[in-house]
Amino acid sequence: MDKLSCLKRLTAICAVAAAGMVLGATSDLPVLDSSKFDFKYEMDVLPTFADLDDNGIVDFTGGGNWLTLDSERNVAVMDMRNTASYLNSSANAGSAGGMWRRYAPNDATGYTIETRLKVISQNNSWAAAISASPSDSTSDAMLSFSTNSIGWSTTKIVNLPTADAFHTYRIAKFPNEDRYIVWYDGNVVTNGLTDALPGYGNLNRLLCGAVGGTFRSLVELSYFRFTKGAYAPKPMEMDSAGFPRKYEMASIDEGFSPTSSTTAWELISGEEGTAALENGILSVMQPNKQMRYWKTTGPMDDSVVPGSSLTFETRLRITDAWSANGNVLNFLVGVPGASCLFFVNANSISWRDSKNLETSRFAHQNTDRMHVFRVTYCAGRFTLWRDGEKLGEDLAIFSTESNVNYARFGVVSTSAGGSFDVDYIRWTTEGAFAPVTADFGTAVIFR
Repeated sequence: MDKLSCLKRLTAICAVAAAGMVLGATSDLPVLDSSKFDFKYEMDVLPTFADLDDNGIVDFTGGGNWLTLDSERNVAVMDMRNTASYLNSSANAGSAGGMWRRYAPNDATGYTIETRLKVISQNNSWAAAISASPSDSTSDAMLSFSTNSIGWSTTKIVNLPTADAFHTYRIAKFPNEDRYIVWYDGNVVTNGLTDALPGYGNLNRLLCGAVGGTFRSLVELSYFRFTKGAYAPKPMEMDSAGFPRKYEMASIDEGFSPTSSTTAWELISGEEGTAALENGILSVMQPNKQMRYWKTTGPMDDSVVPGSSLTFETRLRITDAWSANGNVLNFLVGVPGASCLFFVNANSISWRDSKNLETSRFAHQNTDRMHVFRVTYCAGRFTLWRDGEKLGEDLAIFSTESNVNYARFGVVSTSAGGSFDVDYIRWTTEGAFAPVTADFGTAVIFR
C-alpha cells in the first residue's frame, strides 16, 4: 500500500474511532450541537413574533406586557412575577401557536430541547418550567427551575445554581421509550426520568414559562431550541491553563510556600521530611509516619454556593511509597455540600466515600512520569480523569457538609503516605469541564 493510501486509511480509522468515543460518551446517544437544531429562537425577535416554520403565522402565543425583548443583549425578559404567563405552542397546525403540532415530534423520533436562561428572582415554589409532549404519546417532559435547584414537574432533582449566571439546560426524550435525560452545562444530571405528568392525556404541546399557580418569577431567556431525535451535547472542555486559580510551583510569590503557611495555604507538617520548589516543581520527601499537607485558608472561591460546579486539576508523579500497595498522596476537594476524597498511589488511584471506605480503585502506574489528574463535579456527580482518559463517573461523595469548601493535598496521616513531585495545582468553580480532546478531523500531507 502506498503512503497516501495508508494515510487516508489511518485518517478514516481515527475518524471512526473518534466518532465512536463521542457516541458512547453519554448514554450512547449521537452528539449534536444545538446550533444545528431545526428550530432556533435566538431572541433577535420574540418567539411570539417568530414564524420559523414559514407558514405565515406565529409559532407561539401567550405574549403580552410580561414578555419584552432586550435587543442589545438578545435576551427575552419574562416577567412572570404576578401571573401564570408562558410561551405556548399547543394549537392545531395552521393556527397561531400551532408550530409544535405542525412539526409533530412523535414517540418514535423522540426530541431534544435546549435552552439557555437565568433565573433572576422567584416569587413562589418554582420559577419557571419547560413542558413538552409528543404528538402520539401521553409521556410528558417538564423541567422546572428554581433559584437553587431544578426539578421534574414539582419534584426536586438536585440542588444547583440557576440564578448566578446563564446556564444551558438540555432535555432529550429517548425514541420509543418513556425515558428522559437532562443535562446542565453539558453535564449529565440524570437519565432515568419518566413521565412528568402521569394521569394526563395526550397534551401534544410545548410550553415555556410560569406554566401554573406554583410558578412565579423573573427570568431572562437567551435562546430556546429544539429538534426531532434524541441528542447529547458535546461536553464542555477547557485547558486548565485557563483556570482562574493556579499554583504553578514556580515561586513563593505565587501564594504557595513549601515550608510555611501563606495567606492562601496553611501548612501542617511533622518534624521530619523536606519540601522544596525547584524548576517549577514541588518536591516532597516524607519519611515513614510523618505528615505534611497543605489546605487552603479559605473557600475554593468566594462566589460558590451549594451545588456549584467545580473542576480541579493537578500534574504529579509519585516518587516513593511507605508500603508497596499503600495510599500515598491524599486529595480532599469540594464546594459547599459536595466534596471528594481520593489517593494517588504508586500503582493506583483510590476513591473514598463518606465513611472513608474505598469505593473505587483504578490501577495505573504513577511513578514512571508526571501524570495529569482532573476531577469535575456537577449536579451531584463527581468524575475522574487521568491523562485525558475518563476513569470513573458518578463517583461517591465524601462529604455533604457545607463547611467542606476547600482544597487539601499531601500526606495527611502517620499510617499511609510517601513522597511525590507536583507540577501544579489548578481549579475553577465556573463549570465542570472535560479535558480538551485532540481533533482528528484534519490531515496534513507532506510529499
